[in-house]
Amino acid sequence: MKVWQGTGWEKRLGELQGNSLRVLFHLTMVAGWNNVVPSPSVTSKAMVLRQSHTSRAYAQLIKANFLIKSNDSYYLSPLYCWKGNDQQYEEAIKALSSTPKQRLVLVNFTQQS
Repeated sequence: MKVWQGTGWEKRLGELQGNSLRVLFHLTMVAGWNNVVPSPSVTSKAMVLRQSHTSRAYAQLIKANFLIKSNDSYYLSPLYCWKGNDQQYEEAIKALSSTPKQRLVLVNFTQQS
């Protein structure tokens, strides 16, 4: 897994607290190929956290652009880290910039970095 350094993520980490940080680090460890991560209910069971705490952490991670929800799936932002090959990374960035909602994620990321 590649984790990008010097991209402004350290500022965003400062906004997160408690369970949000724990959930982020857990998701980073369990992320599958193409940054796919489990649903909040699966994460809640794996981490032995209340569902409400995990759902709140997911919402905070989405707001801070560490996590992306697409349809009913969750992904770590490829701007934060990447688990996959370079071609898949390029495709993920292209897909991220092709939809208006995800384009907003890219704009917010570059403005806050």
